Amino acid sequence: MDIAFIDGPTDPTVLTRVEIGHDDLILAVPQGDPLARRASIELADPALRERDFVDYRADSGLHAQIDVACAAAGLARRTVCEAQNMQYLAELLQHGLGISVLPPMSVRAVTAQVSTVRITPPLRRDICAVTAARRPPTGAAQALLDILEADISSRRGQSTNRPSGKTPPARPGRQR
Repeated sequence: MDIAFIDGPTDPTVLTRVEIGHDDLILAVPQGDPLARRASIELADPALRERDFVDYRADSGLHAQIDVACAAAGLARRTVCEAQNMQYLAELLQHGLGISVLPPMSVRAVTAQVSTVRITPPLRRDICAVTAARRPPTGAAQALLDILEADISSRRGQSTNRPSGKTPPARPGRQR
């Protein structure tokens, strides 16, 4: 693996992590659902206890993060279906199979049929690029990391030459 994009936890002895962004997860419900009228909801809200949930696949970092947050809020989700990708999950939601906690971008294609409700307090998902910790990234992977770091820095109004300690060093003797 040269580089991967993930949203879950990592072992720093195995992977070097570069934070590239985040988003706040939302509750997605079919249009017309009583929860669709809400501006926000807490995961501990009793209105969620008897609801059917459609979840993203169980082996994902996203699923694990949602499990931890729901357990901390005392919410035992009743999962009626798991989807292998976000497109299928959004389609299950639009057809009324249940409700779901997921990234807001996941429902962009079905916004006419699915409403989103802000979760409070926010449930943040960090998005990261990772490379192998035990070897330097390839030239192409390092070039991509450099572009990401420059873009992130420009959006934050910072210099791209800041010593963050996050971007792995370029491989010696390689051109980028």
